[in-house]
Amino acid sequence: MSAQPVSYQPRNLYNMTGPGLSVTQAHASNMAANDSLIATSLQRVSDVQASTIADQQTLATLETNTLTTDTTQATELATLQRINATLLIMTRALEDQTQCQQ
Repeated sequence: MSAQPVSYQPRNLYNMTGPGLSVTQAHASNMAANDSLIATSLQRVSDVQASTIADQQTLATLETNTLTTDTTQATELATLQRINATLLIMTRALEDQTQCQQ
């Protein structure tokens, strides 16, 4: 999903001159910049939420596989793969946290 900032074009801009025009254009420019910042922030929050849901599902699968009595899941390789997946989730969570702080 991509958010598009709202474009603001004041009415009757072509009828304005002098300081009124400059002030109105400055306000419109600030509104456009704020809209872009909000859209970027909302997109980032949406990405983090999607990653969180995927990570929760992966962790549930890892937990199920760890507690299983299935011999194919009890191998050393399977255990190492679960450890690797857990470390990847932790790394992704740290990256999300860092990006949200910026």
